[in-house]
Amino acid sequence: INLCHKLQRSYKKKIYLLKRYFFWIMHNATLQLRFYILLFITKHNIINSTIQINV
Repeated sequence: INLCHKLQRSYKKKIYLLKRYFFWIMHNATLQLRFYILLFITKHNIINSTIQINV
């Protein structure tokens, strides 16, 4: 019974860590996505402004 209990605890701990890890990855991914979107928008704006300057 004791061994089973230990296994169950370690299993729960692993699931908890996996969840935390997953949330951390998701959080980082959203941050990176925001960064890339910002980068894309700024590049787009720079291109638009240069076109306007050339015209």
